[in-house]
Amino acid sequence: MNKLDEILKEINPNRPQITYTMGGHERINSPSTFDLEPGANSIFKKLLELQKKGDWAAVLKLSKEQMEVTPDWLTAYAFAAVADANLGNLSEARRLATYAKQRIAGNPDYRDLEPALDKLLANPTN
Repeated sequence: MNKLDEILKEINPNRPQITYTMGGHERINSPSTFDLEPGANSIFKKLLELQKKGDWAAVLKLSKEQMEVTPDWLTAYAFAAVADANLGNLSEARRLATYAKQRIAGNPDYRDLEPALDKLLANPTN
C-alpha cells in the first residue's frame, strides 16, 4: 500500500508545480494557488554585479552554489557557462550552455538568455 501511495502522490494533478523565472523568482502553481516568491532575486542581482566587474571566478562560484540550491533555476547555469568561457574552461562552458539551452526550450521566462547562450555555443571564446 505504501508504494501505491507514493505513485499516486507523484501523479497527483493537484500537486503544486514549481518553476523559476530568469531573475530567480519562484513560481508556485496549483489548481487553487498561484504565487510568485522572490526566491533567488538577490542572487541574480549579485551575479549581474559580479559579471559587470568581470569577476569571473566569483560568478562561477556563486553560480555553482545556486545550481546546487535551486537546480531548476536555469539562469545559474547560463552565468556559470559564461564565467567558465571567460576563465578558459571552454568544454565546461559549452556543456553548461547546452544543458541550459535544452532545458529552456522556448520558455518565455528565459527568452533574454537565449541569445547569449546561442552566441556562446557558436563561439565559446567570445
